[in-house]
Amino acid sequence: MLAPVLPYLGVRGIDAWGAGGFGAPRDGGKRPHLGTDFITRQCPEKSLGIAVMDGVICHVGQVYGADENTVFQEETLGTIHIKSGDFYFKYYYAKALHEKGTKVYAGDTIGVAQTLIPLFREKDSSRDDITDHIHFEVHVRGADGEYTRVDPMRYVAEVHSV
Repeated sequence: MLAPVLPYLGVRGIDAWGAGGFGAPRDGGKRPHLGTDFITRQCPEKSLGIAVMDGVICHVGQVYGADENTVFQEETLGTIHIKSGDFYFKYYYAKALHEKGTKVYAGDTIGVAQTLIPLFREKDSSRDDITDHIHFEVHVRGADGEYTRVDPMRYVAEVHSV
């Protein structure tokens, strides 16, 4: 499987907002991080979301959605979901380049990274900046038909260098 972000710059380490690895603690240890954050360039629009397997884009929308409980408006941040056999992939913080229903192939550019810094500054300006990244999740369908989130690094075997 290909790296989900090009150029490949590694996984987000620890910053003022937490760590980007799968299973890293969130909300003071109340829940684990259920994806992996792949670092994007300082000009995020120069980093690309890449289809990791052949599949169909089954959702294009907003990260989290906006409601009265939303601390800041994420309607500017995109999400892309791809279904591929027993796999379901989610990319957060990427502007989609294709519509729902589009067939994509491994290696296709599916989105462009978006910057998180202004939105996270709005949420809490007392913290240092978050590292720009695309959050990537892998869900695998089990024998019972249900999907389980798994560590994406188990499946990202072919990693591209800068």
